[in-house]
Amino acid sequence: MKPTELLKQGSAILDRANIDNSRREAEFILSYILQNETADLYVSDSLSDGHLQKFMEMIDRRCNGEPLQLILGEWDFYNLKLDLKKGVFIPRPETEGLVELVLNLINPANFYKGMEIGIGSGAISLALLKKIVNLNMVATDISRKALNLTAINAKKNNLGSRLNLILTDVFSGIQGKFDFIISNPPYILSSEIHRLPTEVRYDPIEALDGGNDGLSIVREIACGAESVLKPGGFIALEIHEEMVESTSGLFQANFEVCVEKDLNQKNRYLIAFYRR
Repeated sequence: MKPTELLKQGSAILDRANIDNSRREAEFILSYILQNETADLYVSDSLSDGHLQKFMEMIDRRCNGEPLQLILGEWDFYNLKLDLKKGVFIPRPETEGLVELVLNLINPANFYKGMEIGIGSGAISLALLKKIVNLNMVATDISRKALNLTAINAKKNNLGSRLNLILTDVFSGIQGKFDFIISNPPYILSSEIHRLPTEVRYDPIEALDGGNDGLSIVREIACGAESVLKPGGFIALEIHEEMVESTSGLFQANFEVCVEKDLNQKNRYLIAFYRR
């Protein structure tokens, strides 16, 4: 069978399973199997039986709701190639906007020390480290699995020397002062977790569940940030689009707050500048 024929068959199966961008996802899967660029699929020779079997197995996993990123075991994020594993939060395209905002706020010629809370696969910190050679990051997570995966991704991208990984909860045991704090914290209400799409529920619950009001971790960040931020520092967060007022209110006392939209024009990012 020619790759073009298999792509047509695979995308039709994904369509019937109500998978968005079915043709594109079929291309991702076949490109991964053949280790080819997408454009090369349309000039490739006939596929082996092994290729056909592996392709259909991966298509079936996708139809059952498994995220494409976990099926492939890797994903691109802000020009980084990241390994991904079940049990560690999958970075989303919207989070690239958070990285972009921070890059626009700092001068790459200066030296910076940043902190990320809840590093997951390492996407945010590693993207920043790759773009800013004068940056050192301290990154925390409560999941040893996440920290281990980040260490793998840091080594894979030659960025481990400027990244310090700490197993802890928010600010517990953190010493020193930082120029900025960045995080994509859990912000889904506990009562809403069961309503999330199947593929989102592959993420670890602790990376999604923001407590009864969706703000439990954000509140900890707001309460503890002053003890670790340098004067003139800032906090950059990805937030729930429908919780802008309640999230912003947590920072009103000693911060100047602004909210930015993502590419879909949804209120997605909060920047809080430390006034002291």
